[in-house]
Amino acid sequence: MPLIHALPVAVTTPGTPRPSASVAYNGTSDRSVHVAPLCPTWLTENPSIVLRVQVQQSFDNEATWEDFAEINISPPQVNHAGDIPFMGCQVTDQLGARRARILLTVSNAPLACGVDIIV
Repeated sequence: MPLIHALPVAVTTPGTPRPSASVAYNGTSDRSVHVAPLCPTWLTENPSIVLRVQVQQSFDNEATWEDFAEINISPPQVNHAGDIPFMGCQVTDQLGARRARILLTVSNAPLACGVDIIV
């Protein structure tokens, strides 16, 4: 499974969403994509911060975007393995060609964060 650094770790400020590059996608796949937020200081960050990672799609050449998967988490929340929670998503529809991207936003305070995806 290839690992792709969709968004490198960088300070993300509230009110300034960070979009990844977009990719072409046809909506038919037998693969799930694992979307993993990254934050080297996650366990010590302010718990009032909300990190939102959205997987979005556009059917009109990126004029508008709609969500098809989203995760909202706050430090120091971890999963059972002790990692930052992540999500898996898979779109298997017949809606045709589109563009897909990741959108990263934070609320309440700046956060050094990024996103990796595993395809």
